[in-house]
Amino acid sequence: MNYRSVVIYGQFERVSEDAKPLALQRFMRRIDGDREREARAPDQNELAATTLLRVSTAEAAAKSRTGGPKDDETDLTLPVWAGVLPMAIQHFDPIRAADCTVEPPGYVRRWEGVIQKT
Repeated sequence: MNYRSVVIYGQFERVSEDAKPLALQRFMRRIDGDREREARAPDQNELAATTLLRVSTAEAAAKSRTGGPKDDETDLTLPVWAGVLPMAIQHFDPIRAADCTVEPPGYVRRWEGVIQKT
């Protein structure tokens, strides 16, 4: 079987209530800097209902396998199909909420008509 796998080693640490707003702001800026200007900041109830965890990425391992099957010599003579069944992740066009009247921003529009194979 072909695969991609990443494991991060470490202990999760809960982000303190005081540090949570800034950590969420930095996270959203990494996704798209314009989102912060478009959406309101979370209120106290939303912040209280959100648990934020962090983990160091100082120690991690990645593994992957590609290619065809690696059958034993004795199995090659068997009348059994062998090969690769490719799969893909596909991004579909965004679907606007029924009550939304705002045009999608750039970070949403970039997915329109895009198929991303992995």
